[in-house]
Amino acid sequence: MGAAPTDWQLECTELKQRGAYLLQTGQWSDCSFLVGTEPNQVALVGHKLILAMASPVFEAMFYGGMAERNEPIPIVDVQIDAFKALLEYIYTGNINISSFDKACELCYGAKKYMLPHLVKECTRYLWSDLYPRNACRAYEFARLFEENVLMEKCIQIISTNTKEVLNDSSFEEVELNTVITVFSLDHLNVDSELDLFEAAVRYAKALEKRNERSISPPREGTSENRQKSPLPSTSQEKEQEKIYNLEKKAKKNNIILHGIEEREDSNSNLMDIVLKTLNDMTKAANIEDFNKWEISEVYRLGRLGKKDGKKTRPILITLTLAWRKKELLRNSKKLPENIYITEDYPKDVINIRKELKMEQQAERKKGKTAYICYDKLIVKDNNTKIPTKENEKRKRLPTDSPTQQHTKEGKEATALSKINKTNALGLPTRLRANSTSENNKQ
Repeated sequence: MGAAPTDWQLECTELKQRGAYLLQTGQWSDCSFLVGTEPNQVALVGHKLILAMASPVFEAMFYGGMAERNEPIPIVDVQIDAFKALLEYIYTGNINISSFDKACELCYGAKKYMLPHLVKECTRYLWSDLYPRNACRAYEFARLFEENVLMEKCIQIISTNTKEVLNDSSFEEVELNTVITVFSLDHLNVDSELDLFEAAVRYAKALEKRNERSISPPREGTSENRQKSPLPSTSQEKEQEKIYNLEKKAKKNNIILHGIEEREDSNSNLMDIVLKTLNDMTKAANIEDFNKWEISEVYRLGRLGKKDGKKTRPILITLTLAWRKKELLRNSKKLPENIYITEDYPKDVINIRKELKMEQQAERKKGKTAYICYDKLIVKDNNTKIPTKENEKRKRLPTDSPTQQHTKEGKEATALSKINKTNALGLPTRLRANSTSENNKQ
């Protein structure tokens, strides 16, 4: 970056112009980010104060008790263009959205860094670009980002324009869960059930083709437990791959809390209940309490039914910090009785994990160590070592207790007082065990 011109402030008449200048030039920057994944990474700089003023997540990152001290700060889960647009919004207030995909990526970043106004604007853009041909895809993104209002809007379009939705080629590429949701709607605008049957047949054939591609020889480095298809050959397959990766990112900081009675009368009240439950656990585990800014979203899963007192809907909680989620999972046994937490996985991953459970049990019966990591089964052999003299030497001797140590030290002191005697001149004389006098006694 070249030297900044003197008196540049005189040319800026508005605050956003000054912010834009600092963002573009990097003048006075005091933090840096490395955005993206190798080999496509970009280094960006920022100003801690400006970022913290806009986002409680950045505030915790730079000024909290666990402030980030490593530079540059890696940002691997937000696309480069989306992170640049996010910074532009923070520094200038401008919102630059040029496509459906960018709106989705930016929405993810805005949720992660708790920028609610930007989330609303991204959602509004998706609404403006909502048509029957992309209603199913928009529904999947809305479900991914947990935007219930947008989901309802998509359902409404699908319900009133069902034939157009089913006849579009994009319907063959949506997720199976979306197809089930569409076919389960109470009202569908079709001539007869034959329209649904024909759409189901087309979808099944397309799904079979995708499965055939997925069982072809895997790329080098892929897992044997879950083989992925070769590089996506069509734009629709690329979108499916993108949706999968986005869903994985979006749920990364989610947990599901089970067993909390439905007594809240508002979402704010639910937040207070969740905070109290979590902080009861933190006190029992002797760890730091949760603050409101550490929870970006909380709501009940599922539709509200009859409150018969037998079943309670679980609560989905989105945390702002990944390390807090790990800490929560480690101490989950400290939660009150009948209350427990689970991780939030996509439905296809849940199905994969169910299948892997049986394989895991089989491997454990063989005496092996087996555990499931997301959607993969990790198996390790337990090589039991035969004890040898070398191993015995390396064994740590048991440490004396404080009482034993004190007694031992007392005995040593007494022994020393007997051994070390002084002569008439006051000089210490050490007696030897096999001295002449000792031999004479014998």
